[in-house]
Order: sequence, then structure tokens, then C-alpha cells
Amino acid sequence: MNKDLFQHTILIVLSFICFQVAAQKTTFDRLSIADGLSQHSVLSITQDKSGFIWLGTLRGLNRYDGTLFNSYHNSKDSTSLSHNLINSLHYDSQGTLWVGTATALNTYNPKQDNFTRISLNKAIKEKVYIHQIYEDKKGHIWIASHNGLHLLIDRQKLIFKSFYANENGLPGDIIRSIIQDQAGTYWIATNEGVCTMQVDHSNYSFKRIKVDEKIQQNISSNYTLNLEEDSKNRIWMGTLNDGIIVYDSKEKSFVHLTHQENDPTTLSNNKINKLLLVDKKMWVGTNEGLNIFDLESGQIKMYSHHPTNKESLSHNGIFSIFVDAIGSKWVGTYFGGVNILNTVPFISFQNNPTANSISNNIISGISEDKNGNLWIGTDGGGLNYYDKKTGKFTVYRHSKSDPHSLGSDNVKKILGLAPMPVVLTSWILKPKNLKNTSPGI
Repeated sequence: MNKDLFQHTILIVLSFICFQVAAQKTTFDRLSIADGLSQHSVLSITQDKSGFIWLGTLRGLNRYDGTLFNSYHNSKDSTSLSHNLINSLHYDSQGTLWVGTATALNTYNPKQDNFTRISLNKAIKEKVYIHQIYEDKKGHIWIASHNGLHLLIDRQKLIFKSFYANENGLPGDIIRSIIQDQAGTYWIATNEGVCTMQVDHSNYSFKRIKVDEKIQQNISSNYTLNLEEDSKNRIWMGTLNDGIIVYDSKEKSFVHLTHQENDPTTLSNNKINKLLLVDKKMWVGTNEGLNIFDLESGQIKMYSHHPTNKESLSHNGIFSIFVDAIGSKWVGTYFGGVNILNTVPFISFQNNPTANSISNNIISGISEDKNGNLWIGTDGGGLNYYDKKTGKFTVYRHSKSDPHSLGSDNVKKILGLAPMPVVLTSWILKPKNLKNTSPGI
């Protein structure tokens, strides 16, 4: 793992994880303006190779290192962001951070710590709202914008090939989303419906998707906001106000998912702001909370904001979802900053006077021996030996009456583990004939 990635990842983990034993309860940690976020509407999220988390808001771009935020804004300087509204972010396979704003596409220059503003089409002078930045299976960069679809064809010169409704056969010019499915077909969501695109060398052919008449809503009348393919190769289409349409290309069938009043087994809201496949489950961000579809069982879990519960979502308007390098889920809201659901399985060990446990809660050092067991030094509690197989602790302490005991209960550091650990305390330890003084062992 990249050293910087490892360091920043550890920082992020330690900043948020609540160390509890085998807790199955779903709890969210929060980052807000009080923590240094530039604005509370988090519309886009990504992560770079160094482990930094980038958060796009209505008022600037934020880089988070697990402890502190660094914010970037638009200014009179031409190397600043083109606009403060950051609607889309993508860190690509070649190490470029792409930033889509309300007026233009930008790339980040890490050495100069500034930005380059990019024109998608030299013939178009007006500002272009960037809805999505997408990288396909071959590493091609596609830009879904408020004025056409754009393909990066020259990375060095930053030249794009543009596609428009009148010229190329797209249903509409407002392109909200593009994905490429497992078969290689592109799906494009527009303000005038959804279409597929096949690419054969330099030939691009478009085909409009029509919904079966048995489904009352027709895709062509829905403003489709986003697309995602699930683990069963079905295409999920999130609409502006008509819920989700799921298309099975093998069966040529459609399923319409909508919110139904007083029915907790349906969507919590029909405005679909974000779709993301996570661990064979479809995460759905709506205007009324987060919905998670289990694709195997068909069940839905819903998460929402509860004013009296600080571990619930900070706000119900879910606009961005991202999974970082260690599997933690980041959920951006419209009025509550970003929420983090950590999935790394941490177990805590705390001193318990009435049971076998670690001797002290202040840890000064940890080392692993050749058998995978742990030697844990404490500040005032001596040395602990943890057997992973049995789950039990053996404690070594200082005893004035025993010259073979630990030199001091204040362990400073543990050096080496073969054949026995050398433990640095406030007194010298002879690393042999250690006597166990742990009660109950």
C-alpha cells in the first residue's frame, strides 16, 4: 500500500471509529462546518492515491486528511476553481483529480496546489454545468454536462469530442449521468429520457429505451438523474420525482419502485439523488433519507435523521455516496455535512477488575510474536500477554519481593520478540523467568 495512503487511511479510521466490542448497531459519524468543512451541502466525494478525501460543496472544495480540512475556492486568480459549486469529483486511474463545477471542468495540479480550467468545446463560449465525470472500463473520461456529452480524446492537449441531441441522436442535451455496463454498452441519462450507446471504433450509435406500456410511467417523460448497474447486471434508473425504474436487459422487463404512503417496505421518497452499488447492495440517496436494497432478499433498510440521536444521519437529503479505500461509506447530505459509516471490525480491550482483561487502559506499546499473539505494554499496569486463540490475558507486574519480576509497572517500549521480548521500563527487565501475577490465571 502507498505509504501516504496508509498514513492518511489510519488517520481517517482513528478520527471516526468508536472502539466498541462487536457492536452491530449502525451508527454514523459526522463532519460539519464546526469541524472545518467549508459548507454543509456535500454534493460530491472522492479519494486520491495519498488517501486524502475530497468533498465538493455548494461553497468550495475541501481536502480532508483525517484530522484537518484544506479548502479551495474561486477567486480572481485564473488558477483557482472556476466556481465554488462543486457538483462532481473523480480521481482517475492515471492520478488526475477532475473537478466539475457549475461553470466548467477543472483539473487539480498537486505540485502547484492549484487548478487548470478546461473548455469542453472551443466553439461554445458559455459556462457549462458539469453533472458527472465518469471513467469507463478502458480508462476513457466522459463528461456529462448541461450542454451535451463529452469524451476526452487527447489527454495532453485536453481536447474533447462532443455529442449533442440534434447532431448525434441523443434524446436531450442535458446529460445527467453515463455508465458502461458489463457487456460494454453505455447508458446515458438525459432530461428527455434514457438511451444506450454502442461504440464501434469511431462510430457511435444511439438507441432510445422505451418502457413497457404495462408500467404507467414512461422513461421518456421522466427526468432521469442517475444510473447504476447492480450485481445482477440490471440497470437502475433514478428519476427526478418518479422513483426508480429497474431494467433487466436479459428479460427485457422493467420494475418500477416508488414511495407508497404508510408502507415502510417501499422507497422513502421518489426523488433519487444518488445510486451506488456497494457490496451487492444498492444504496439509494433520496430527499427523505438513505435506502439500502439487499439484492438477494429484496428487503430495504432505511436510515434517516433523528434530532435526538447524534449517531443517526445528520440530514435526510442524501446527495452523494462514496466508499473509500478501507471500505468506509461516506454519505453527503444537503444540510448536514457528511456522514461516515465505518465498517472496519474493531474490538476494544478495556480493564475490568472482575474479569480476565487487560491490566490498564493506558497503552504504551504493542508487539506481535511469531505465533501471532500480542505483548502489550501499559503505563502503570505492567506487561500483558494476549493469546488470540483463547482470548485471555496474562499479566506480568513488578514485585518488590521477586527479583525475577518486571522491573517496573511503567512499560516504555517493547523491543524484539525472539526468543523473549525485551521490555524497556523505568527499571531494567531481564527477559526471562517472568512470573505471572495476574489474578485468576
